[in-house]
Amino acid sequence: RERLWQTFAQELGVLADVDCRVMSGKFRFTPGQIRRALSLARGYSVWQQEPAKDGALAPGALRSDALYKACYQQVQHKLERKATRIEPRYGWGDVILPPEQKDQLRNACNQVKYRGVVYGEWGFEKKLAYGKGLSMLFAGPPGTGKTMSAQVVAGDLQLELYKVDLSQVISKYIGETEKNLHEIFEEAQLSNAVLFFDETDALFGKRSEVKDSHDKYANIETAYLLQKMEEYQGITVPATNLLNNIDEAFLRRINYVIKFP
Repeated sequence: RERLWQTFAQELGVLADVDCRVMSGKFRFTPGQIRRALSLARGYSVWQQEPAKDGALAPGALRSDALYKACYQQVQHKLERKATRIEPRYGWGDVILPPEQKDQLRNACNQVKYRGVVYGEWGFEKKLAYGKGLSMLFAGPPGTGKTMSAQVVAGDLQLELYKVDLSQVISKYIGETEKNLHEIFEEAQLSNAVLFFDETDALFGKRSEVKDSHDKYANIETAYLLQKMEEYQGITVPATNLLNNIDEAFLRRINYVIKFP
């Protein structure tokens, strides 16, 4: 994919200030989608460019925002059925957090940015069969900046952010919750979207001793969600107000547990 990005960029005569390795890691595009994205981005850049001093446009210069806009036009998914799109409006300067928590957020972003280097150039992809995605648990009382931080991460990485509507996911019918979760992760895989699960106590509660069929199926739902999060190659951000209610096995599988004071 990286070679395709480079080849088509040269063919179309565009000078991208965006790393081809980063683009190939973020968007799992076919050759046709890559070519269309670059071609569209070239058109958008011409419209948006500032004229040069002599009045002429810099030939082939490609704006970063134009390229991402063109990329998202190649992505066809149906996440809106079970999730709400959030347009990131905050930057690092808007989040008021202690240095330790802010460093954790920045490390998480860097893990995504340099994924191509670690998995590709350094060869770690051969060692990892799955679990190449990133999961962050935001824990803290309401109003401490959990949703805002999810927007900052999505904005910094220039990825789509979707807040999963739990009322559309959890079902009283056996097997329906798993089916809904499967649909969300399948659709999110198309665009590598950031999935934000708010109030996740309902989904990730501690697995209880099985006394009846309700306990059995509640435990299956928790286990299934853990499995899907590990398989997903994008970013999942569950948030909770009550960290003590979260299953221990679930916490061990999370890359970053960030406590919001």
